[in-house]
Amino acid sequence: MAWVEVNLSAIRQNALAVKSHIDCRRLIAVVKADAYGHGLLPVAQTLTNIADLLAVATVSEAAELRKNQIHSPILTLYSNRLTEVEEIVEYDLQPTVSDPQLCLALSHLATANNKTVQFHVNINTGMNRDGVRCEQAVAFIRWVRSLSGISMAGAFTHLATAEVCDSPQVDRQLDCFQAVLSELSDQQLRPPLVHVANSAAAMLYSKAYFDAVRVGLALYGIPPVPSRPTPIPLVPALVWKANVIAVQQIKAGESVSYGGDYTTTADQQLATVRVGYGDGLPRTLSNVGCILIAGEACAIVGRICMDVTVCRLKPNSSVQIGDEAVLIGQQQGVELSAHQFATQAGTIVYESLTRISKRVPRQYTGIETEE
Repeated sequence: MAWVEVNLSAIRQNALAVKSHIDCRRLIAVVKADAYGHGLLPVAQTLTNIADLLAVATVSEAAELRKNQIHSPILTLYSNRLTEVEEIVEYDLQPTVSDPQLCLALSHLATANNKTVQFHVNINTGMNRDGVRCEQAVAFIRWVRSLSGISMAGAFTHLATAEVCDSPQVDRQLDCFQAVLSELSDQQLRPPLVHVANSAAAMLYSKAYFDAVRVGLALYGIPPVPSRPTPIPLVPALVWKANVIAVQQIKAGESVSYGGDYTTTADQQLATVRVGYGDGLPRTLSNVGCILIAGEACAIVGRICMDVTVCRLKPNSSVQIGDEAVLIGQQQGVELSAHQFATQAGTIVYESLTRISKRVPRQYTGIETEE
């Protein structure tokens, strides 16, 4: 079987390290996509007394937190549908708004229920996937702030190239955002919470800090800019493991797995590991990736199957059925980092972590208990 071990103490340590690095700014902990594969509820419970806000992508993620007694402020990072208005009001969420119809619906329902919905405005400074364009932002904010039942809690933008040092696009986006903020300040419309920096910008662009930073990847101990030393000490929180279920010797000229596109040129010892693309292991790692077994990087040979993967062992290996294999993490002093795993798979670390299947159980250590 395959499983993931998550160290909640490491996540807590990373969050505190980020907070120290950003001085007095507030911390928005990004726990969307099942906390980047680490587990939404356990991670949120770990961060509830450290983060100032929790950020999710969907109302359903936020609802899960509320139903499990998470009372922290929760920001939904993307524009919501009109059908989600009732849940936003019921669960006291802080939605991101850019659609006038959504604003009117929120205002109407909140007023009818004698409630006030706090909202954030996403200002599109060049990411061009969501939000209010810079040239329209001030007028939109002036209008939406006139509505009853809703109150502007924050404004933000997304940087498209935050992981690039000295990026001209970052400068252009920040200039655009600053111009909007200046006009809002002149009209006494500046919101109380302005946030721009993600994990990468928290490392590279202190000028993007503003009032708060939105940190995801760094919370989980993954350097957002692997090519540069991180100014924050980060501890990886996730290790992905599986068991060896078969060990066999095959002869030269034999093929391995579906399609027969790997053929041995000499006698080889192979190990079959109980993990496959059904667990989230990318098929693109077929014949190019590796898995740690007995402290050795063992090459994946043949095509990765839905439930199992075959690796080539070193000659005279002592690996046995039941031994642990590591897909991401350390084993006997050897590390296969999440970035290395993603690079071998031809993708990015965000995708690698979030595609680990729900059928892979998460096991948690470092859980704080009440005395």
